[in-house]
This record gives sequence, structure tokens and C-alpha cells, in this order.
Amino acid sequence: MSRFKFIFGDIGAIKKHGLQSYINNYFWPVSELEYQNIANKMHEQYVHILDGVRDPFLYDVVLVELTFIAEIQIIYHYHSVKQYALKHNLNLHYTKHSKRYYEPDWKEYANFYSTIKFPHGRVVRAIRRFIKSFVFNRHLGFIKFIKGFLFGQGVIGVGSYDRLKKEYVEKNNLFCHHYDWPDVFKHNSKSDKDITLQALKVHKEVISPYLEFLVSLDPVVFSRELIENIRISWDKRIKDLIVLFYKCSVFDRGKVVLITEAGKPHSKIISLVNNRYGAKAYCFHHGSDMGEVVQKNSHTKDTSHCRYFIVPSSGAKSAYIENYSNISVEKKIGTHYISNKSTFYKELYDRNLKKKLNSEIKSVMVIGYPMTQYRPMEEVGLFFYIRLEFEHRLITELKNKGYRVLYKAHPDRLNEITGFFEGLVDEFLVEPFERVWDKADALIYGLTSTSTFGYGLCTNLPITLIDVDGTVWNKRQKKYLEGRVSFVPGKLNKEQQIEFSSNNLIDTLRKPKSAIKWNDASLYFG
Repeated sequence: MSRFKFIFGDIGAIKKHGLQSYINNYFWPVSELEYQNIANKMHEQYVHILDGVRDPFLYDVVLVELTFIAEIQIIYHYHSVKQYALKHNLNLHYTKHSKRYYEPDWKEYANFYSTIKFPHGRVVRAIRRFIKSFVFNRHLGFIKFIKGFLFGQGVIGVGSYDRLKKEYVEKNNLFCHHYDWPDVFKHNSKSDKDITLQALKVHKEVISPYLEFLVSLDPVVFSRELIENIRISWDKRIKDLIVLFYKCSVFDRGKVVLITEAGKPHSKIISLVNNRYGAKAYCFHHGSDMGEVVQKNSHTKDTSHCRYFIVPSSGAKSAYIENYSNISVEKKIGTHYISNKSTFYKELYDRNLKKKLNSEIKSVMVIGYPMTQYRPMEEVGLFFYIRLEFEHRLITELKNKGYRVLYKAHPDRLNEITGFFEGLVDEFLVEPFERVWDKADALIYGLTSTSTFGYGLCTNLPITLIDVDGTVWNKRQKKYLEGRVSFVPGKLNKEQQIEFSSNNLIDTLRKPKSAIKWNDASLYFG
């Protein structure tokens, strides 16, 4: 039972009432253990039902909806908070930041697939495609470029032209025709009757038994009203999703489709449809995750639909196989991991070693957490309510020890974090990490699942990581990291605070590990 009279339900409410009020009234009614236990059960039950779907087409449709299951998990979490507040007569303060979870717009959920919009119309997309043909194929010689432009090479690119995709195209000397995803979806080839029959099968085999499971899991939160809202929305989503599957272009066998943003619904559809019925679809790894932390549920949701998944290096490939090859979805899809043997990290390492290091660490950069309302299923304590208090305490401790503290805010969540730490830290950094990392003498991370972690490893700065107990590591990757990173053990206590030893933290700054030689770093990067 809380001794307080209110709950700060999101980051906007904390900002409205002030950081100090939040610190003084720190309390969240759903513990990490409670949430992960329920969220894992919800995920595992859906995968179990999915495994029983025999129709290949419907299996693919249902697989895409792991995205919706993740949304239901978050809705459950915030509705549990609401129930606690009602039961204990507490005021629950929340803002627009979390309204979609406290007060779900079920019409918006229902119409998700029928209202997905792309920012450009057909004419603009055609112009974009023409320009991209020139800009993204400049690595080719003149003759090969002309041949590719006029006759093609059977390679289609969908989504952004990010670094790994660019490396793959250039390394293999390919001419790639770049499409925006709406141009892959054509006219529907099936009647309304066919679509309705397919949707009814999904309702009977998947939706109905899963909703029954949710009620048995928690009949209070999963009330009759909430279950009915989920059911109506889900039935509509499935019908619209089936339409998109039928609309998706099936490229000729022998062609190759290169897909980025693999976890987005339209990317999933293009990948599944073509790998089952047409061209080979290759999906691309994003960020700098080398498989050091095992995140099976998130991985299943975002990646396991990929039959061919390109990762930067052999190190990442080995870790991904070790971490995820036993997932039932991947066994059924037949997922293959492919190393692109990227030279990016070696080049980055060589370039960044030019920074001159100070003999004594005087300034440290704290890498900020993105303060979203989303609560992941893995990596303990990755939740805005927990992380804000942790980062405030970490910064305060460093300042009390006389260090100059720089805070690197997450670029996608500046609105959420702005206004909290500016008066506490010496510099509040909003520029990209690669432009500002050399302002500090050392880096401090509270998690590895950030693109800045891989980049940071390729600098010559000492690195400290607060390693929260319960995080599931790939043992081989962690062993390699221990040669480069100073690990400070952390633990989530009963009050949902990340505890760590201040003495251990300061020791890592007074006796830092030096940047390792590339021969050693390559064991991690591969």
C-alpha cells in the first residue's frame, strides 16, 4: 500500500509537478517482476497458439500481429496502474504522453492497417524513385549503371537506404531499384467473401482462445468491456491485414528484395509474402546490437519473420544464432543469419583513436535513456519511471564526487527529457553522439540497447556500464566486453530503484580500462 496520495502516471505528469516532487513521492504500483511475469505469459501463450495454426497463409497473418500483442501488454500494464489507483483511492496524474494506453482509442487500433499512410503521393514517389536510381547506384561504373537502369538486375530495395543496406549493395556491386513501400501494394485480388472466411478462421483459431486466456490471467483488469473492445478492434485489424497480404506484390522468383525497418508491419508483409511465394527477401539489422543481451520476446516480435537476416559481422551472426535459433517461429520460418562482414566498426575505431586522452578523468558523459511510456519485456528496469530516478541519482553522485557531468539526451525523446537535468549537469547535449563523444573523458551507460553503445566501444574513452541483475547476457559476448568495459553490478530493489555501489563506480573512473586493441575488439564485433 502506498503512503502517498497520488501516482505520477507518465513523464508529462512528472514534468508538470516537478522533478523534486517525483523524487519525494517515488512510487510505482506494478513491479518489474510482476510486469515481466505477466508480459512473458501473454507473449508465450500467443506464440503457443500461433504454433498450432496449420494454414501457411494464416500463420503469416497471425505472426505479423505480434505487434498488437505487444500493445495489449502495455495497455494491461497501465490499466493495472489505474486499477491500483481506484482500489487505494489514489489520484492518478497522466497527460497526452500516455493517454493512448490509459484511454485506448479502439477505433484507431481497429483501423490501423486501413489508415497506414505514407508522407508522399504517387507522383512524388515516382520522382523519388527516379532520383534514388541515380543517387544510390553511384558506386557502379557507367556501363553497368546504364544496363541496370535500363534492364535492371532483379534487385529491389524497400525502405530506407541505411548504412548496412548501402554496404551490402556496394560490396556486391548491385544495381538496386528503390521503392517506397506503398508502391509494393497493388490491387486486391480476392473477393470480400474470401477475406471474410479467412478472418473468421483467425477469429476461431487465434483471437477467441487468446481472449479467453487473457480473462483467465487477470479477470479484473481484463474486464468484459476491455475484452470486447480488443475483440472488435482485432477482428477489424485481421480483415484489413488479410487485404494487405493479398495486395502485396509477389516479385518473380530469382529476384531479390532488400528490406529495412524489418519490424514494421508493411515490411513484415513484404518479407513473408515474397519468401513464401516469390523472390528472396533479405531483411537488415538496425543499430549496433551485436547480440550481447538476449531479448527473445522482442526479437520474436520484430525479427523472427525474416527468412534471411543480414547482420554486420560474424560476431553478431554467431551471437544471434546462439540466442535465437531455438525460437519456434524461427524454426518454422527457417531463419538464416548472414554476415555482411562490415568494415564500419574497424574504420570507426581507427578514426576515433586519434583523440588525445587526459591522464585523469575529470568529465564524464552519462548516456540518457529514451523516456518513453513503453515498458519492454526484457532488460531489467528499462522503464521511464525507474530510469529517471536512477539517472538523477547517478548524476548527483558524480557531481558530489567533483566530476564535470555531461548528459547525452536521447535524440528521439528530447521533448520528454528536456527540463529535468539542465540545471543539474554541466552540459545537456542534444547533438548526435558521434559529434560530441569527444567532449568527455569517460562514458557511463545504464544499458547496452542503444546505438551509441557500439559507437562508444570504437572510441578510446573508458566505459562504465551499470549492469542490472537479471539481464540475460550472451556469455561469449559479455566475456569479450569485459576486456573493454568496466562492469558495475546493479540491482533493482523492492522500491523499484536501481541500486549500485558508489565506490565501485568511482573506482572505474579512477582506475579505468584502456581502449583495447582491434584484434581483441574484433572478437566482439567479429
